[in-house]
Amino acid sequence: MKLSLRALSLLALPAAAACNLSVAPATKGSDTGSVSFSYSSGDCLFGCDIAPMMLGTSESVSADLHTAASGVTVNVDDPSVVAVSLQQVTCCTSSGNSSTCTGGPTTTSCPAGQDESLALSVQALRAGSTKLHVMQGTTEMDGIELDVAQPAQIALTCNQTSDAEVTVGGTCTVDWKIKDAEGNSLQASSGVQLSVGDLEVAGLVVPFEGPQGSEAANLGLLSSPQVQGIRVGQTQVVASAAGVTGQLGVTVTAK
Repeated sequence: MKLSLRALSLLALPAAAACNLSVAPATKGSDTGSVSFSYSSGDCLFGCDIAPMMLGTSESVSADLHTAASGVTVNVDDPSVVAVSLQQVTCCTSSGNSSTCTGGPTTTSCPAGQDESLALSVQALRAGSTKLHVMQGTTEMDGIELDVAQPAQIALTCNQTSDAEVTVGGTCTVDWKIKDAEGNSLQASSGVQLSVGDLEVAGLVVPFEGPQGSEAANLGLLSSPQVQGIRVGQTQVVASAAGVTGQLGVTVTAK
């Protein structure tokens, strides 16, 4: 499988870089089709199609320009629906099967002949729809519709099971799937609060820290929350987001 320029840049740049697989899903802009947009946060490290976001989430969005362009900015029609900011520009040059990528928060454009990607931060502020525009000066390069929806259902799993079982001292990784009232899946890499019912039985593991009672959870390669068994017994993990809750049963057994 051949990596695209964005995926290769992930190996050399901070996590904010816009990265993806050439075979991974991406959504072409709705105006000219010249820019490819994809989520690059949470479970979408190597890219996911643009889909409705959950109210309250904050997502990383990659915008591949497929060319170098100076003076590029981004904006939205309705900033009360989403807030968008440009975090990083990545510039890549291909040679055969290898690519060299540079860039970062201080990079503003790429030299001619290189492929340019933008890493955007998008916050879902209220339910509704708006359009994101990629501009070069006063000319629109491309745009895409962004939808934000109120969640109606949260389904929790731990190590991909709906009833988790861990040993004392053992852990499992928490994941969630969130849908709206019509049953549509929502992009929700953040904006979820987790808590454990009985802290004597289990706790939530924060990266590089010990078990906690609750945390504002994010999905990601190194940041996904874990449940750790403390003593034999049963408890629940409760997830809440935008007024909706979901539960996961946890059984802790002896080693």
